[in-house]
Amino acid sequence: MAVFSTSEIGPMLSNITSSIHDFVRSFFTLVGLFVIFWYTWEFIKSRKGKPLSPPGPRGLPLVGSLPFLKPDLHCYFAELARTYGPVVKLQLGSKIGILVTSPSAAREVLKDQDIVFANRDVPAVAMLATGGRDIGFNSYGPEWRMLRKAGPAVNIGEQMFLTTLNVVTNMLWGGTLEGEVRESIGAEFRHAISEFTEILGLPNISDFFPALAPFDLQGLMKRMRKPVEKLNGIIDKMIDQRLKLDNRESGSTAAGEFKDFLQFLIQLKDGEDSQPPMTMNHIKALLQNPLVAIPTPRLPNPALYE
Repeated sequence: MAVFSTSEIGPMLSNITSSIHDFVRSFFTLVGLFVIFWYTWEFIKSRKGKPLSPPGPRGLPLVGSLPFLKPDLHCYFAELARTYGPVVKLQLGSKIGILVTSPSAAREVLKDQDIVFANRDVPAVAMLATGGRDIGFNSYGPEWRMLRKAGPAVNIGEQMFLTTLNVVTNMLWGGTLEGEVRESIGAEFRHAISEFTEILGLPNISDFFPALAPFDLQGLMKRMRKPVEKLNGIIDKMIDQRLKLDNRESGSTAAGEFKDFLQFLIQLKDGEDSQPPMTMNHIKALLQNPLVAIPTPRLPNPALYE
């Protein structure tokens, strides 16, 4: 067992303390140099070969400008336009939003370069409902053009604008059900649609931070499953009823004549060799579109519809 005198312990402790200080100082110096090097490299890499981003508020780390959004978004956006100009960059969580306020910039986005800007991000709860297969959220491409062919058959936008939900449901499958059964299904459907649209309109953190979507922090995905199951169950029942009715009336309907939109979609699915093919999932998504008041995009470039 080693024994140290008081005169020996003092210098030893001093040397140990000095060594620890030197190590800590060296460690934080290296960390600081690494951080500076990393941010410098990322800055150079982000600038290389890429155009400058539009001006905009800096925002906070991670959340960006989300905490600063105001209930009157149009007033808030007008303030940003006065400060930063007609094109403004907004960091919304991990997503980037571009605010366009001038007529010339809007014309560039909506007309001159409409194909470039035709796609959009699908909200997490809408992805659960339709899988992004409907016209409102489907990205521009062969599948969107295939779905768009259903538009000329029934002017859904005009019907939604001029009529109530009852008239719209009558247009969709009015010839499928009759009497008390139709009224019962209609009431159940209206309740499910009301819940569906309420959840769809709520702000969802998963849309701003897609990496958090699997955790469903607000529980919106869980809440959405109930009305989605109701809607799918009702639509499945409508499709089954229409198929049975069509089998009984086979040959009695003249070519090109349809009792409702559902009948048209089913015949379009069975009779047209389109690529990609229309499926029952597409039909369900198309039936949901007018009922949740998602407008059909009407982009001005005729090439979009070819």
